[in-house]
Amino acid sequence: MDEKDPDLYDARLRSWYIQAASSPKDMVILLDVSGSMTGLRKEIAIHVVLNILETLNENDFVNIFNFSTETTELVSCFNDSLVQANMENIGEFKKALKTIETKEIANFSKALIKAFELLQRDTFYAKYEP
Repeated sequence: MDEKDPDLYDARLRSWYIQAASSPKDMVILLDVSGSMTGLRKEIAIHVVLNILETLNENDFVNIFNFSTETTELVSCFNDSLVQANMENIGEFKKALKTIETKEIANFSKALIKAFELLQRDTFYAKYEP
């Protein structure tokens, strides 16, 4: 490829991207708040989460979990469930992101198990609950 010729490919204009971005999503975001995430790493992680939240709409359901040695909800009243990504709930997530403190050592296994269990449970109930 010629360095003077820019690559004009933009995935955001492709039908597969538009469909994935606009169809309803169930999402669990895991935010590493272990001691290794201080300073710029923490700021970058928070910025990424904020950008993800901006892509969601009211058809989406989401929760954010902090994890280090333990995995806990970022917003405690969202109590181990997916919540609708409406303006009020997104606002609660954004407010809580400002209070993040790093500590301890990351336990990725525990965090991933928690996320997959929640997604599996909420997806099951959404399909089979009367």
